[in-house]
Amino acid sequence: SFPSSDAFALEDVLPSSLDDVVYAILSEDEAAYYQDGQWVGSLSSLQGFNGYWFKSNEPIEFSFEIPDDALSRSVVVEQPKVLEGYTYNQSTSRAFYFIKDIPEANIGDWIIAMHDGLVVGTRQWNGVMVDVPVMGDDSESYSYGYVNEGAVPEFKLYHADTGEIKDLSGDTPGFANNEVFIVNELNTDNLIIPSEITLSEAYPNPFNPTTNITFNIPNTMHVELNILDINGRLVQRLVNGSYKQGPHSIKVNGEQLASGLYFVELLTPKTAKYSKILLLK
Repeated sequence: SFPSSDAFALEDVLPSSLDDVVYAILSEDEAAYYQDGQWVGSLSSLQGFNGYWFKSNEPIEFSFEIPDDALSRSVVVEQPKVLEGYTYNQSTSRAFYFIKDIPEANIGDWIIAMHDGLVVGTRQWNGVMVDVPVMGDDSESYSYGYVNEGAVPEFKLYHADTGEIKDLSGDTPGFANNEVFIVNELNTDNLIIPSEITLSEAYPNPFNPTTNITFNIPNTMHVELNILDINGRLVQRLVNGSYKQGPHSIKVNGEQLASGLYFVELLTPKTAKYSKILLLK
């Protein structure tokens, strides 16, 4: 809970000791992400006595720095805009997908998140990285059919001037509750099946205790995904079976693992791929 009766910009109340330690702040339907020394996203301020989730790279203790001239420094909080005809229910299970670029989007267009034909989130495009909320199924009736853990939401581009809607494609991680994902680019080109096997960097990384691993395969094949310790010994087998062509996202839970460096191993009949992950507890 933010201990004030007013609302203040993030940079006015967060101590500098949190720079590069707290990397994201979430509210129910807005989020902020710390990148290159500044906060990006629709959450630009903290409002008195509202609750927020702070995501950090390490354990922290801090106090808000409420300005002495509180009344002159307070800000007016604007509610997120709504795309008429594409409303959705607020769920207690949600994630935020920060999208860096959509080459075909114009300022004022909208990004629509969908799952199995249901709208699960929207955000207006402002020309820079935006946070698109994606609501998950929290087992209550109002969220029935919303995104489940590991499922990949669909994104669509709504052109505000014409009402035309186009499918967006890109390297999109699977859903995880209360998680923040970075998507470098979405575009309206037809979905391109990858021409080679790829293993993306885990996100978040470092992590505690969960992270997400995404891999792409050009056709249906047998896939084995493992976690190895620094000596190359198997400590966790994540998947071992047949997967269809395209992107796949797997959630890793390191709750039973000790802190330290691990390797992600992707094995297919054609190749082996490796990446590093760091578990910090």
